[in-house]
Parts: sequence; C-alpha cells; structure tokens
Amino acid sequence: MMFLDLPPELLVQILLGLPPSDILSSAQLVNRYLHNLIQESSPLQYHVETKYAGVENNPESNMVTAERLEVLRRSQHAWSDFVVSKRVNLPVRHRSSGLYDLTAGVYVLGELGDSNADYPTPALRYTNLSVDQGNKPWARISVGRNIIDFGLAIREHDLIALVTTPKGDMSGTSVTELVLLNLSTGDYHTSATQPVVYLTETTAAHGHCSVMLEIVGNNLALLLTYRQHLGLRASPDTFHVYNWRTGTLKTTLPTTHHAYQGFIFLTETALLLPNLFERRLEIYTLSNAGLIPERFLDLPTLSPHHIILMLTCRAEPNPVGDHSANPPFVSSPTDAVALFNMTVIVGHPVDFNYFSFIVHRSALLKYLPPASPTLDATGSTIESRIGAEVSNPPASISWNGWGPPITRWFNSQSIAHGYITTTAGQRFVCISARAGIDPSPIIIRDFNAHSVARYTEPEQNEKPVSAGIKSLVTHATLLEPREVFTEHVWSALPYTEVVSRQRYDYTAVLMDEERILGLWVRIFLPLFY
Repeated sequence: MMFLDLPPELLVQILLGLPPSDILSSAQLVNRYLHNLIQESSPLQYHVETKYAGVENNPESNMVTAERLEVLRRSQHAWSDFVVSKRVNLPVRHRSSGLYDLTAGVYVLGELGDSNADYPTPALRYTNLSVDQGNKPWARISVGRNIIDFGLAIREHDLIALVTTPKGDMSGTSVTELVLLNLSTGDYHTSATQPVVYLTETTAAHGHCSVMLEIVGNNLALLLTYRQHLGLRASPDTFHVYNWRTGTLKTTLPTTHHAYQGFIFLTETALLLPNLFERRLEIYTLSNAGLIPERFLDLPTLSPHHIILMLTCRAEPNPVGDHSANPPFVSSPTDAVALFNMTVIVGHPVDFNYFSFIVHRSALLKYLPPASPTLDATGSTIESRIGAEVSNPPASISWNGWGPPITRWFNSQSIAHGYITTTAGQRFVCISARAGIDPSPIIIRDFNAHSVARYTEPEQNEKPVSAGIKSLVTHATLLEPREVFTEHVWSALPYTEVVSRQRYDYTAVLMDEERILGLWVRIFLPLFY
C-alpha cells in the first residue's frame, strides 16, 4: 500500500507528528490531494497556527478543534489589527492600597485600610475579567492579618500566596507569615500540608519590607527586601525558595542589600535575577547543592556617576504544568518575552532616565548548560541545602557578546510607567505618560518571529480597514540619550507594531493574554477584548 492510499484520518494523524514548518513547506508540495487534505483539516490547521501564534493547546478544554481554530484566528486578527470586540467599564468601589496583579484573566487590587499603617492592606479584592465583566461584586480575601504582598498561580494550582504581618502596633516584634489559599474559595489550599508558613520575625528597626513572589510548579520563590527606617540600618535582604506544598525551605541565596529587586523563572528549576550593583543578569539553577550560578550576562556599561536606582522584571506567563479547563489555548511560556524596566539616576538635583528592554525567555534559556542535575531519580526536585555559597561564579558575558541581536531597548521616558504587567506572551502594550491630559493612542508591539515573517506592507493607495496603524521594525536602533552609557547601546530584536487610530485618556494600560486593561485612577477600569 502506498502512503497516499492510507485513510485520510490516518494521514492526518501522521502529519500531526510533523513540525508545522515541514507541513507547510514540504507536505503541501507533494500533490494536490495532500495539499487539499491539509487545507481542509481543522486539526492540521490548528497544529500549524498554534505554533505560529506562539501558543500551546490546552488539552483540558472541552472546545472542539474547529472551534479552537476559529477562536485562535479571531484572536490573532484582533491583536494584529487592534480590533476591539467589546468594551466593559469595571467600577472599583474600594480604595486601592497599591497592591495589584493581572494574570490568567483575574485582576487583583489591594484594599486600603489604615493609610498610616506600615502595611495598609487588610484584604484583597479580585474580579474574573473573563466571567464577571463588572456584573458581580469583587470577591474579597482576608486572613485577619495585613498583607505585604502576594503571588498567584491560578491556572496551575488555583493558588494565591499571601505574605502577611500582624495588624495593629508594629513597635514590637512581629512574625511574617506566608499564607497559602485556594483563590476560588479563599480557604487554606487543599494541596498545602502546611498552609501557614513561618518566614521571619521583624521589628521596626528592620525597616519596611517589600516582597517579590513567584510560583512555578512546587517552587515558590520569595525575595524580601528592607528599606531603612527611623535612621536605622535596614535588615539584610533575603531570597528563598520553598516547596509550597510541604512548606519546607529548599534553599536561600545570600544577597547584598538592595542588589535585587525582582526575578523571573526561566523554567521550574532555573531563575534569572537582575543585579543592580553588578549591573548584570544572573542565571541560577536549583539543584541538590542549592542555587547554582550558571551564566552572568552583563548589561551595558553606565557612564560615570550614573546609578541604577530600579531594575524590575516580569515574564508572563510563567512556566506551568497542568492547565484548567479554560481557555482552549495559552501563550507558550518558553516563547514569552521578558520585560525589564530600568531607572537610571545622575546628578544633583537628580535627573531620572527610564528605559525598558525586551528579550525572549527562549533566548535566555540558551545560556543554560545542556543538562543540570536538579532532579532525583524519581523526577522530583531534590530539597537543596540552605545558604549555598557561590564559590566559583561564572565569568560574565559582555553586553556586546550577548545582547544586541536578541533584545530591543526603548527609552520609556514618555510612556506611562510604574506598572510591570504590560506584557503577555510575546506582546507588549504602552501608552503616553500624558494620555490622561492629552489623549493618546495605545501601542501594541508583537515580538513573535512568525508575525514578523508574515507581515505584509499595506498597499500605498489601499483604503484603511484596520482599527490600528501597522508597521514593521527590523533594523537595529540606537538607544537615546547616549550619554547614559559609555558605549552605544544598539538592539535589533524585530517586532511588528500596531498603533490604535482612536485616542484614549488612560493613566496607564495593562494587559493579559486576552485583553487590555485601561486605568482611570479612582474612576473606572475600561476593558477591551
């Protein structure tokens, strides 16, 4: 029997085992029959388009393949052309404390309690943007303690992790605790054998604590930083990794005070921490020997008297395991971009310079060694020893040795900043910092290499049919102002851009994989699909 004599259903299953590029470039050229089979097969079309869209199929979804394909095509068209299918106003009827997050369709805002308290958030409010759309009261989470900050792992674990401190007088010793809850119920998490985890004891002399928290798989990474208070020297910063299911501390990384302000997971067992003092990105892996430094990537060299005041980062979504039943597909964590926001200061009075740069998580993963001994024979992560010292740090790779071809830098002086939730998958959203005074367009940049390759310039005399003005950027650009760095900072990561024709007066814009959230501070939260 010849290959093409096989039943069509069997041919489809065989072709689904091929990479999408092979299906398009080779299989369609064999003969007309195979070409038509590919064009008419929803599973094959979906297989190809998920890859090119940078998304992963969610096998837990109940949606049939043909429906998934239609949803995916509509989504891609909407993002590329700035097509707004729905606009919803979400009233916020509680005073916000400043804590927030937006992920997996859930928007969380801290509730302001005593504004004079060191940690004025007694509760969190959240709404599911995919379901509630402003029609239901915001759900409330409270554990009888003030919340310093929180982290989410919704799709993977239905988990919200709260870092808490006692209410009331903070002049004495207080215990900082980690509280693990099911977001859907507000109860202690059913998979946590120890849902309340002791973290540390502090007094006012320790300084004000800030928290950065991320959850991937069984690992919960926690960065605690302390700001000087009452003229006293602040406590040392600490970076810990816990197994949240068991409540056990896996490893601690010794840190220099204020060297780190954030981190991202590259995989479940690999993390990246930007180091302000050393001016580099540090990649570590979790192993039975603790956090092992694998690669250090230098940032561009600052000019004399220039100081990095802030360096924050985010990559959305995080690497995850199982998905919930919805949605039918999710952005690929490996292909997602990481966003780094940098504030550089110089002079007296202080002059502030704001920069952002984008790099794919997959590009950073290439700097990991081929194999790292992070798993035991059963496949579960080994609990690491505490406080592993970095005895032989790796040599740093210079900025010009790694950065220019795989990053894209922007001067973000003129865009609304202060929010880090401005990327999802391979897209980045921004708006002018003056939009609240002078209405401005929303800008979406897509760093998907397939979007770049598929981009076609509109005909010169073509009548505009898109709600956005599209363009392609493939040339290297030079970061301004040049005097901030000792070297010219070139970057060349290509991207497509769509600028909305309509202008908006939002204070800031956030995004997740399905929507843009426009903020009118203390008024409404407009929502686009």
